[in-house]
Amino acid sequence: SKGAELVAESAGKKARLGDVLVGDVFLFARQTTIDVSLGRDEAVRKAATDLPSVRVMMIKTIPAVDPQRDLAEEATSGWATLNKNTAIQMNAAAFYLARGLSQDAGVPVGIIDLNMGHHFPIAWMSKEVLSETKTVFGEKENHVGSMMEIMEKRFAEYEAPNPHPLDDPRFPAAGYNAVLHPMRGLAMKGMVLQLGNDYPYALYEKLVREGNQTSRASLGQAYKDVYDIRKLCLYLEPTTIPRIPRAWRNTFGDDSLAVGWITPPGSDLVTMGRHHYEMRELQRRTADKEDGVDLIMPGTEHVPFSAQPADESLLGARCLAWLIGAVYKKDEAVATGPVFDHAVMDYST
Repeated sequence: SKGAELVAESAGKKARLGDVLVGDVFLFARQTTIDVSLGRDEAVRKAATDLPSVRVMMIKTIPAVDPQRDLAEEATSGWATLNKNTAIQMNAAAFYLARGLSQDAGVPVGIIDLNMGHHFPIAWMSKEVLSETKTVFGEKENHVGSMMEIMEKRFAEYEAPNPHPLDDPRFPAAGYNAVLHPMRGLAMKGMVLQLGNDYPYALYEKLVREGNQTSRASLGQAYKDVYDIRKLCLYLEPTTIPRIPRAWRNTFGDDSLAVGWITPPGSDLVTMGRHHYEMRELQRRTADKEDGVDLIMPGTEHVPFSAQPADESLLGARCLAWLIGAVYKKDEAVATGPVFDHAVMDYST
């Protein structure tokens, strides 16, 4: 599709916007500690292709302590036509989704590709919403309030070269302030969200990147910090994750915005496997209570040391199936993917 020029004129002055398309906009927001781009390896980047009917805006999260009026300049370069060069920068599943939508949607498509980084759900809700936690869950629930006080104190007392408190995945509203607040009221057709994996071991990967993986002092500090993150992460999740869909819908001003929630994959690590099972259950219960919130299963295989699904094309295909079936509601399209007439199971050992 060829974009048009939009001209606005007032009091003898003109403003022009080029390459303007009118179509459906989707948000693909993804929590990740690793590179999930299409261009991360040669085998995957071969899928990159030109899709002139698709526009993409890639956003990386630069956490902020206060609500921002606009996205940080270094966070995004704005809308661009999806071609081979932009495709390899996208998260791979978002590209596969965009490729499918370009064939099935029937209208131009815009994809907002948001890299949420490593921040946990508490970072993706406003401080106002977080402050209502006791109202929602009762006076005995004090974990969210305590974390808000802890992080406020750490921020006030911060001194370099210590790790900045904003980089802590539990910093309240850090992602909301940086990304969601500037986009409040944005009209969209639907949203695909991956949030709740909450991978706590990224600090060890950082040691490897910095060459400190054999340093006893660095390993000792990482163990302490990871233990602290894991413990408090488990306390925070039951009172933050269930409120994410409603909080985000309120931010965008659309109480019926379609939400496809990507569940965590499996894990060979016992603690992460158990955690992901619990997160899937939290998401399931939330989807049962919230109309228009559906779960997208990414497959059980995972990328080691990441909490990310291994098959990006499968994830993209399942996101597409959900959009075509649940959002566009096309005839004979099944939002859940393939449906079997019956199943035969052998329980013998």
